[in-house]
Amino acid sequence: MSAIKDQSIISVAEIDTNTDARPVTTPVDVFAIDEGHASVPNDRCPLEALFSALRKISSTFKLDVDPEVDLNSRETLHRILQAIFDTDTQGFLEQETSEIFAHLSSTEKDRILAEAIAATTIIFQRLADTGRTVTYGLLNREAQLFAESDQRTLMHDSIEESSVFDHCDLKSDITAAITEAMEAEESPSTPHPLAVDDKEDFMFSPNAGHERPKNMGLPHGFTIMSIN
Repeated sequence: MSAIKDQSIISVAEIDTNTDARPVTTPVDVFAIDEGHASVPNDRCPLEALFSALRKISSTFKLDVDPEVDLNSRETLHRILQAIFDTDTQGFLEQETSEIFAHLSSTEKDRILAEAIAATTIIFQRLADTGRTVTYGLLNREAQLFAESDQRTLMHDSIEESSVFDHCDLKSDITAAITEAMEAEESPSTPHPLAVDDKEDFMFSPNAGHERPKNMGLPHGFTIMSIN
């Protein structure tokens, strides 16, 4: 990699709950509450739900975006999902229709979509914090930094451990759980963040999706099986 232009340390994105609740509040409309349980309609395609969340989150951030960049495009969603999930989970979420997603339990679906909403909000907050014009290079850079950060693991663990996805009465309970996951604190033993190349053409590692545990985005014990 070429010489590092900016040796500053990249910290985790800090979410101000007083001003940044809206990016989380609007996408949770994808969930329905019925008899104390959150659920995603069975006929809702995961790709459609993810696009809906992406559009709602991006609209709440007043970013200076390069004319060549469409933050609501398939390419942008692909980059964000690549930063969140393992390759198998990313693959079935990006299908136009997903038999695998349809066979997950309601709780499993809820946690996957909640994790996607939380991570997308964090990545957009990172873009906002740079104060720069958003290019695909900058998006790649911030998504990759998030993918390699402890914040991603902490967020995932918080959502997996939240009881809200087993029982809740209000959509605001889901909003609170997602916000709490985004603010999950680092362990005192957390290594120092890496100094990174500040180049605009920062790209994803080709092995990014393979370097993480295979169950990062799936409930414990769930196995991907081929569908004939």
